[in-house]
Amino acid sequence: MIRERGHRYDIILVDPLHEYGASMRDLTEALSLLTDRGTMVVHDCLPLTTELAGPNFIADGRCGVTYQAYLDFVFARANLEYRTVDIDHGCGVIRERSGLARVCGWWGRSGKRKALMAQWRALGNDSNKTLRFLQNYRTLLCNLRSLDDFIAEEGRAPSPFREMA
Repeated sequence: MIRERGHRYDIILVDPLHEYGASMRDLTEALSLLTDRGTMVVHDCLPLTTELAGPNFIADGRCGVTYQAYLDFVFARANLEYRTVDIDHGCGVIRERSGLARVCGWWGRSGKRKALMAQWRALGNDSNKTLRFLQNYRTLLCNLRSLDDFIAEEGRAPSPFREMA
Protein backbone atom coordinates (compact mmCIF):
# COMPACT_ATOMS: atom_id res chain seq x y z
CA MET A 1 0.00 0.00 0.00
CA ILE A 2 2.86 2.42 0.74
CA ARG A 3 4.40 1.94 -2.69
CA GLU A 4 1.05 2.24 -4.48
CA ARG A 5 0.49 5.62 -2.84
CA GLY A 6 3.93 6.79 -3.92
CA HIS A 7 5.15 7.53 -0.39
CA ARG A 8 8.89 8.07 0.09
CA TYR A 9 10.70 8.72 3.34
CA ASP A 10 13.73 10.66 4.54
CA ILE A 11 14.45 8.16 7.32
CA ILE A 12 13.38 4.56 7.86
CA LEU A 13 14.09 2.33 10.86
CA VAL A 14 14.51 -1.32 9.91
CA ASP A 15 14.12 -3.80 12.76
CA PRO A 16 13.30 -7.09 11.06
CA LEU A 17 12.40 -10.46 12.57
CA HIS A 18 16.12 -11.34 12.63
CA GLU A 19 16.04 -14.15 10.11
CA TYR A 20 18.20 -13.70 7.02
CA GLY A 21 15.42 -13.72 4.41
CA ALA A 22 13.17 -11.37 6.36
CA SER A 23 16.08 -9.03 7.06
CA MET A 24 17.19 -8.91 3.43
CA ARG A 25 13.61 -8.35 2.26
CA ASP A 26 13.08 -5.52 4.74
CA LEU A 27 16.39 -3.84 3.82
CA THR A 28 15.58 -4.04 0.12
CA GLU A 29 12.05 -2.69 0.58
CA ALA A 30 13.20 0.12 2.87
CA LEU A 31 15.85 1.22 0.36
CA SER A 32 13.22 1.38 -2.37
CA LEU A 33 11.11 3.71 -0.20
CA LEU A 34 13.88 6.16 0.73
CA THR A 35 14.15 9.56 -0.85
CA ASP A 36 17.32 10.15 -2.84
CA ARG A 37 19.04 11.62 0.19
CA GLY A 38 17.31 9.49 2.81
CA THR A 39 18.81 7.47 5.64
CA MET A 40 18.10 3.94 6.72
CA VAL A 41 18.83 2.90 10.32
CA VAL A 42 19.11 -0.85 10.87
CA HIS A 43 18.85 -2.42 14.32
CA ASP A 44 20.82 -5.45 15.58
CA CYS A 45 23.81 -5.26 13.24
CA LEU A 46 26.42 -6.15 15.85
CA PRO A 47 25.55 -9.04 18.16
CA LEU A 48 28.34 -9.59 20.66
CA THR A 49 27.62 -13.14 21.75
CA THR A 50 26.60 -16.44 20.21
CA GLU A 51 23.51 -16.40 22.39
CA LEU A 52 22.30 -13.21 20.67
CA ALA A 53 22.91 -14.52 17.16
CA GLY A 54 21.17 -17.41 15.48
CA PRO A 55 19.44 -18.13 12.19
CA ASN A 56 15.88 -18.48 13.53
CA PHE A 57 13.57 -15.87 15.02
CA ILE A 58 13.11 -16.05 18.79
CA ALA A 59 11.01 -13.36 20.46
CA ASP A 60 13.32 -12.65 23.37
CA GLY A 61 15.52 -9.77 22.29
CA ARG A 62 17.99 -11.69 20.17
CA CYS A 63 19.66 -10.16 17.14
CA GLY A 64 19.46 -13.24 14.95
CA VAL A 65 21.35 -12.98 11.68
CA THR A 66 20.30 -9.48 10.73
CA TYR A 67 24.03 -8.66 10.81
CA GLN A 68 24.61 -11.12 7.94
CA ALA A 69 21.89 -9.59 5.79
CA TYR A 70 23.08 -6.07 6.66
CA LEU A 71 26.65 -6.73 5.56
CA ASP A 72 25.62 -8.71 2.47
CA PHE A 73 23.23 -5.89 1.57
CA VAL A 74 25.79 -3.07 1.78
CA PHE A 75 28.59 -5.12 0.22
CA ALA A 76 26.41 -5.85 -2.82
CA ARG A 77 25.66 -2.17 -3.50
CA ALA A 78 28.54 0.06 -4.54
CA ASN A 79 26.28 3.11 -4.42
CA LEU A 80 25.84 2.89 -0.63
CA GLU A 81 27.92 4.12 2.27
CA TYR A 82 27.37 2.74 5.73
CA ARG A 83 28.55 3.00 9.29
CA THR A 84 27.61 0.97 12.32
CA VAL A 85 27.12 2.86 15.55
CA ASP A 86 28.25 0.84 18.56
CA ILE A 87 25.02 1.11 20.55
CA ASP A 88 22.10 -1.24 21.27
CA HIS A 89 23.53 -4.31 19.50
CA GLY A 90 24.76 -2.15 16.63
CA CYS A 91 22.72 0.36 14.64
CA GLY A 92 23.66 0.46 10.99
CA VAL A 93 23.29 3.77 9.14
CA ILE A 94 22.96 3.45 5.37
CA ARG A 95 22.80 6.25 2.80
CA GLU A 96 23.52 6.84 -0.82
CA ARG A 97 27.20 7.73 -1.27
CA SER A 98 26.57 11.44 -1.60
CA GLY A 99 25.83 11.76 2.13
CA LEU A 100 28.55 9.76 3.84
CA ALA A 101 31.24 9.74 1.15
CA ARG A 102 32.82 12.93 2.46
CA VAL A 103 33.10 11.46 5.95
CA CYS A 104 34.26 7.93 5.25
CA GLY A 105 35.14 7.81 1.57
CA TRP A 106 38.39 6.00 2.42
CA TRP A 107 36.35 2.92 3.27
CA GLY A 108 35.10 2.37 -0.28
CA ARG A 109 38.62 2.50 -1.70
CA SER A 110 40.27 0.43 1.00
CA GLY A 111 42.19 -2.67 -0.06
CA LYS A 112 41.52 -4.08 3.40
CA ARG A 113 37.80 -3.67 2.85
CA LYS A 114 37.90 -5.55 -0.43
CA ALA A 115 39.87 -8.40 1.16
CA LEU A 116 37.47 -8.56 4.11
CA MET A 117 34.48 -8.60 1.77
CA ALA A 118 35.96 -11.53 -0.16
CA GLN A 119 36.63 -13.43 3.08
CA TRP A 120 33.11 -12.63 4.31
CA ARG A 121 31.51 -13.94 1.13
CA ALA A 122 33.57 -17.14 1.33
CA LEU A 123 32.01 -17.93 4.73
CA GLY A 124 28.55 -18.41 3.24
CA ASN A 125 25.57 -18.56 5.60
CA ASP A 126 27.20 -20.42 8.49
CA SER A 127 26.13 -18.18 11.39
CA ASN A 128 28.85 -19.53 13.72
CA LYS A 129 31.63 -18.75 11.24
CA THR A 130 30.22 -15.36 10.25
CA LEU A 131 29.72 -14.32 13.88
CA ARG A 132 33.32 -15.24 14.77
CA PHE A 133 34.55 -13.33 11.72
CA LEU A 134 32.40 -10.35 12.67
CA GLN A 135 33.76 -10.38 16.20
CA ASN A 136 37.36 -10.53 14.96
CA TYR A 137 37.03 -7.77 12.36
CA ARG A 138 34.11 -5.73 13.67
CA THR A 139 35.76 -2.32 13.39
CA LEU A 140 36.71 -2.60 9.73
CA LEU A 141 33.94 -4.93 8.59
CA CYS A 142 31.14 -2.84 10.11
CA ASN A 143 32.83 0.53 9.65
CA LEU A 144 32.24 0.82 13.39
CA ARG A 145 31.86 4.15 15.18
CA SER A 146 31.30 5.03 18.81
CA LEU A 147 28.20 7.11 19.44
CA ASP A 148 30.36 10.17 20.20
CA ASP A 149 32.36 9.76 16.97
CA PHE A 150 29.19 9.27 14.95
CA ILE A 151 27.64 12.44 16.39
CA ALA A 152 30.84 14.40 15.75
CA GLU A 153 31.01 13.16 12.14
CA GLU A 154 27.36 13.99 11.56
CA GLY A 155 28.04 17.52 12.80
CA ARG A 156 30.75 17.92 10.17
CA ALA A 157 28.93 16.14 7.35
CA PRO A 158 26.52 17.99 5.08
CA SER A 159 23.04 17.07 6.24
CA PRO A 160 20.21 16.61 3.78
CA PHE A 161 17.87 17.73 6.55
CA ARG A 162 19.56 21.12 7.00
CA GLU A 163 18.85 22.00 3.38
CA MET A 164 15.15 21.20 3.78
CA ALA A 165 14.68 23.61 6.68
